[in-house]
Amino acid sequence: MSNKNIMEVINEAVSGVLEQTAYMFPEPLDGDTEVSFEDFEYVLVKLNFSGDKSGEVKMIIPVDFCAELSANLLGEDIGDVDPEENDFDSARELLNIVSGQLLVDLYGNEALFSLTDLEVKKLEKDAFSSMIEDCEYHCCMVDDYPVITIFNTQEVENECKSISS
Repeated sequence: MSNKNIMEVINEAVSGVLEQTAYMFPEPLDGDTEVSFEDFEYVLVKLNFSGDKSGEVKMIIPVDFCAELSANLLGEDIGDVDPEENDFDSARELLNIVSGQLLVDLYGNEALFSLTDLEVKKLEKDAFSSMIEDCEYHCCMVDDYPVITIFNTQEVENECKSISS
């Protein structure tokens, strides 16, 4: 599958999950859209998978977006949610659902995978820049927040750099 097709699958998976589970409506970025990534503090969530294929799925999302996501997932008012409450459970849940959808969309219902525990951590500004600098990633905007998804498999020749924990 070409990288363009993979990006389309990522877009459909992320959009579908956000729309169906959190009632949020992402818009993919086109080549003309300028995004100032420096305006946000970010969280990195990561999940490794192995089995029929091996790789990792990462999402980089703004801390403040986690509060909106959590409120929508729980059906609560945004003012009642602390963005860092429960160690970013909403970010973990989003990545978990997106990863499952991506793996099914890319490899079918019959493919078998083992998933690692989800990792989440705040991302320093310089680490953010180095992560997206040399890799292909999908970015969409959700209520003025950039939501970045990175999908790597061992077959991809030009994989993104991985930040060690």
